[in-house]
Amino acid sequence: MKLEEKIITGALKKFTEYTNLDCSLVEETGDQRVEILQGTTNVNSKSIILDTVVVPHITSQNIEWALAKVRNTNSEVILFTRYLTISLSELLHRQKIQFMDIAGNCYINTAGILIYISGKKLAAQDDYREKTNLAFNAAGAAVLFLYLSNSLFASLPVRRVAKIANVSKATVSLVNRGLLRSEFITEEKTIIKRQQLFERWLIAFNEQLKSKLFLGKYSSDNENFWRDIRAENEIISGEAGAVNYINGHKSYIGIIYTNNSDALIKSHKLFPDENGVIEIRRKFWNDSEQENLAVDIRLLVYADIMTTRNNLSREQKTNLRNLVFCDGKISDTVDEFFSSM
Repeated sequence: MKLEEKIITGALKKFTEYTNLDCSLVEETGDQRVEILQGTTNVNSKSIILDTVVVPHITSQNIEWALAKVRNTNSEVILFTRYLTISLSELLHRQKIQFMDIAGNCYINTAGILIYISGKKLAAQDDYREKTNLAFNAAGAAVLFLYLSNSLFASLPVRRVAKIANVSKATVSLVNRGLLRSEFITEEKTIIKRQQLFERWLIAFNEQLKSKLFLGKYSSDNENFWRDIRAENEIISGEAGAVNYINGHKSYIGIIYTNNSDALIKSHKLFPDENGVIEIRRKFWNDSEQENLAVDIRLLVYADIMTTRNNLSREQKTNLRNLVFCDGKISDTVDEFFSSM
């Protein structure tokens, strides 16, 4: 049984235990839906069908991504996850997002059913965890950034991938093995289930890699700082990077990926500021020698927008997501993500 299905069935079991309402997982044409029965007899029972969205691990770092997944659906859905803290449960409740976790926390508000349970702790025997997969640790996230930028990276010799991703050859081999075990890659090094892989990468990037890249937050007295940085062709992400793809938005918050932070700080007279709007991170990849195998910063722009403080509206974030996804499916190359621009 896959992790996602374990989470759904475990959450439904706890839901029934706490509410005495019958519920079950229903498979329909490949989609998973949840059926909740309201009533105690066949005469007065009422069936409620909800589509499912599963985000195995929700934290304060990736909550925006979870919300985006729910809001991007066209039907009434319920969000399933492993465990929600009280603060995260309250946030979802305020946003009117229906959810269940395997500890028994839930919020249902549909068709005459109103249930809100929060503060339940996760029992050790109910803690479904996936076996350690090195494809989704910090080094694995660096390799996956290449594979998701262009699927041709996956077919390169291990030593070349290692050089570009700044990791060891052993790491690349372990990542490929983990992807093969999770059925994200074939024996022929073809990437499959790209949208699910992107989602897993997003979580790994946020929870494993991002903190290792952080070099500091800064401020500048130069009102035209972001304009000047763009002229220097620095790698810009976050809100300041998103303005390249979203019309009518001016940015004052952004992230710079660089291998020359000292020079950048000195030349632009930046000063440390824990509340600063300029975040500097270490660039974690080397540029490929082949033009057709360049990484694409737009993957990072979306990842950073969904997990860092910014002033983009919900609609603008949705527009950016729609540029990344075409018909709900991640494309073979990042260039195709933005074909609707």
